Amino acid sequence: MPQQQQQQQQPQPTNAQVFLDGLKPAASSYTSRFSAFSQDNNNSSKTKDNTKPHDQQDTSSPSKTKLKTHIFPVTEAERTQVRATAVSHSNDYYNIVSRRYEFGWSQHFHWTPFAPGDSISHSLRNYVHRLAVVMGLKRGMRVLDVGCGIGAPAREVARLVGCEVVGVTINQWQVDRAIELTMLEGMGHLCTFIRGDFMRLDERFPGGWFDAVMGCEATCHAPSLEGVYGQVWHVLKEGGVFGFTEELMDDSSEGRWDETSERFRNLRNNLEVGGGMASLQPVSVARAALLKAGFTLELDEDYSKYFDCLSQPPKVVFAEDGLALGEIDVERNTQNLWEGKQVKSFSTVKLPTRDGNGWYYAPPPSSSYEQIRSSPKHPIPPTLRPWYYPIMGTKEAVQMGVTDEDRKRVSFMSHGSRRFYFTLVNILVWLGICSPGEAQLNKMMELYCDACVEAGKENIFAPCWMFVGRKDEGLGDATLLASQKLANGLAGAELQSGPLSARIDMATYAQLRRLSNFTEEENESRFGTPQTEVVDVFDGGVSTKP
Repeated sequence: MPQQQQQQQQPQPTNAQVFLDGLKPAASSYTSRFSAFSQDNNNSSKTKDNTKPHDQQDTSSPSKTKLKTHIFPVTEAERTQVRATAVSHSNDYYNIVSRRYEFGWSQHFHWTPFAPGDSISHSLRNYVHRLAVVMGLKRGMRVLDVGCGIGAPAREVARLVGCEVVGVTINQWQVDRAIELTMLEGMGHLCTFIRGDFMRLDERFPGGWFDAVMGCEATCHAPSLEGVYGQVWHVLKEGGVFGFTEELMDDSSEGRWDETSERFRNLRNNLEVGGGMASLQPVSVARAALLKAGFTLELDEDYSKYFDCLSQPPKVVFAEDGLALGEIDVERNTQNLWEGKQVKSFSTVKLPTRDGNGWYYAPPPSSSYEQIRSSPKHPIPPTLRPWYYPIMGTKEAVQMGVTDEDRKRVSFMSHGSRRFYFTLVNILVWLGICSPGEAQLNKMMELYCDACVEAGKENIFAPCWMFVGRKDEGLGDATLLASQKLANGLAGAELQSGPLSARIDMATYAQLRRLSNFTEEENESRFGTPQTEVVDVFDGGVSTKP
């Protein structure tokens, strides 16, 4: 205490002092949990798997260290305990990592895919812009941002659209920092921020107050997805839209998440611990929870794979014998793509004929352009940069950056930079300048980064799954009750035990959107227990339930 009082009396501390001293008060409250957690589980993993604890690993070649030595098993009892204290858990977590996120990553506390040629900053802004577009936000709307962080997405949406945005976060430091940055950017006429719990929005706002609600990878900190989605439903106007991204385990047809895999479960647990999340749920659970809350799904996609088409050979139309107009040769690879072949078009976008009875492809560049252009004769398609490339920690990742700022940012998160920073912090801890919790925080952040990379490569983690749901006009409490009963009947068992997919009776669901025309008694008779053909909306399969 005397040392802290002496530091508080020092006039005008430097930015470095603010950054380091700001972590001290909360470091022991959260990282002590991680310290005990890692120590206990290191001992258990040492007896079960004969693997070395994280502190005793050989770090002489960090890039070659297998991530499985970083995995700490977590029991279901521990996960349940975290969910029970989710509010204080998230608050403590962001007390100690918010400054580090802003310093080492961005004011945007979320992941993003990367378009060709886009920097990290541009990609983060494009992420928010696309969310605003698919939500259909307009000037003058009243928008709520749940889990707003330090307000970057809220300010970006307000600047782009011209709507009013109210940001809510559980962490007071984030509120203070969001207000400061908003004042610096001159956005106070459109943005405001308050401290609040998104699990208790009904205690803060009247029902039906907002035209739209948005969120960027924030509700993964909620102890119950059904609970937070239900709170959003309450504060939305009839016809309002809920657009958000969620960090989820990918059990879709393109993902490989398997609840029975111990290794996958341990990776999920590492993501939860390192990311301060209460519970990472599969995609199907989030989808079913959204339907159960009473929303109609308008968008359901894995935005982290939005540019995965770049990993496939480009589709080019050739003018060869046997290739009719409108056919596309997709069997060729990039090696012999244009060698000795006459290209009919470099785009597979169809153009209509003037009479509207047919279509055609736009021709390739003219011969005169081919003679004067300075670029290579055969253009090289851009390579795919995965969403986790900035934290891969390799030289290849640094080379993927498109600007000096990107390369510096990625270099800062490389394995070599981590070793240097960790050593520096350990020295500062030894000198008494930093609290011991700082060293534990370093391990926690490294655990999260490595788990993200490994889970991304295994295709089991979707960090920015994008949903857009709408609260249909005229749907009241009776409709919500019937909707919840329908979801319970068709997906309730799956919600409790890790579902494989969200299934719904399509005929019943179509009628559900028109429930306002019936009384509660009629709804009870119509939507008791569906016993009809069940269509898997997302896999296209058809099955029959008895």
